[in-house]
Amino acid sequence: MNFARLIVFPAAACIVSCSGMPLIDSGSGKEKEAVARSERLYQSAVWTERLRSVDELSECRGKDALRFFVRAASDRHERIRIAAVRSLAQMQNNASYGALLDIAKTDENQNVRWEVLKAISPFKRKESAEIFETYLNDSDWLVREASVSGYLSIDDPKVKSEAADIAVTALNDPNESVRIAALHGYSGTDPRVYAFASKQIAGGAYYRRTGYLKVLLETISRYKLDSQMRTAVLQYITHPNGEVRVLALQAVKKSDDREK
Repeated sequence: MNFARLIVFPAAACIVSCSGMPLIDSGSGKEKEAVARSERLYQSAVWTERLRSVDELSECRGKDALRFFVRAASDRHERIRIAAVRSLAQMQNNASYGALLDIAKTDENQNVRWEVLKAISPFKRKESAEIFETYLNDSDWLVREASVSGYLSIDDPKVKSEAADIAVTALNDPNESVRIAALHGYSGTDPRVYAFASKQIAGGAYYRRTGYLKVLLETISRYKLDSQMRTAVLQYITHPNGEVRVLALQAVKKSDDREK
């Protein structure tokens, strides 16, 4: 993983207070003043100064700030582009979504790509589906994980009709975090997902990390358990982790209730 991904950029307050402004309509003189100061600072040849110009404006929400962030999102330094993406993501409006979608389509840097995929995911817009689908087979597992999570979060009938195939494909990913994203994001009852989860549970998942095991048990609880799987799940009632024990009991109970 690139170390740049581990850096948290401080969300410093604006030079002049910008919080509380309308998301799109900025007629505030305070914001214009703050943007003007960041614009001047952005002219620096020193990348850390340009980064500061973005961070100091990160709480602003108006049109002038948005235009500034869009400009910074094409900076030659990836950390500045990442900071701009994060600031755009905080706006949570149609204009910022459109800007983020454009960045997702054009920026080829994997660190920026990862950030922007995470940024557009909360919008849950069907327009994002094509972008997420494009990067499902990316060489970087973080990008694949973000793409799977983002695609499966979209609340659209057409997208949901393809969710099972996306999830099943992701379950064959060599990275466990990608598989967890598929299990966690898929809410249906496709038999192929049941087959995967049951095989994992019966095949030694007891000794795997607890987080993965919990997701498997949550997944299996949506299905009617066959007798072999019911027996396998019951073994987890004595698991050292309390949450695992509860999830195992719930999975069995829900399965039994489906017979009534």
